[in-house]
Amino acid sequence: MTLTGRIYIMNVPFVDEQGKSKVRPILIWKHGNKTFFFKITSKFINKSDAIRSNYFPIMDWKSANLKKPSFVDLNNKFDIVDYADIPVKYCGELSTQDLINLRKHLNSKY
Repeated sequence: MTLTGRIYIMNVPFVDEQGKSKVRPILIWKHGNKTFFFKITSKFINKSDAIRSNYFPIMDWKSANLKKPSFVDLNNKFDIVDYADIPVKYCGELSTQDLINLRKHLNSKY
């Protein structure tokens, strides 16, 4: 069973504000023997160009069961092991085309 591309809803702590968190969709990604997740956001317009350059658009957001146009936030990745005790709820998964495009995008960046 592959987890890559699955989307869950989870209470994600803020990176820059200790003690604060937000319930949001996350994208599971597996690379080698490491499994981690990226946050998914619908906020794009008011972000700086530097931040937006690390946002990957989810083209098939409706089929992924997301409520509005969304982006994978590639600015931070989170090791899934560090968040194993936080409950998650299954939401959906990326379309095959979005998976292919994201994989290409990540390969070109890293």
